[in-house]
Amino acid sequence: MSAPRCPDPDLLLASGEGVLPEQLEREAQAHLAECALCRQLLEDLRSPAFAEPTLDELARLERTVFAAKTKGRPWKTAAVIAAAVLLA
Repeated sequence: MSAPRCPDPDLLLASGEGVLPEQLEREAQAHLAECALCRQLLEDLRSPAFAEPTLDELARLERTVFAAKTKGRPWKTAAVIAAAVLLA
């Protein structure tokens, strides 16, 4: 018999948030109770490294990009934008 497939990471992220239908919530929680890999994945996805940037962080990023543009350093603007994409 093969092992059960792991749910989609988005489903795991939604579990415990009160947004899933009851049956899906039960299935996700039951899977998390049995699957150490998915528990670790969920912990990693909920870590600050994967969190959405705050409004303050976005404002700071915008100021940095604007300052880089006005200094005439297009490479710096590109680097800041690339960093923002990686952090988002």
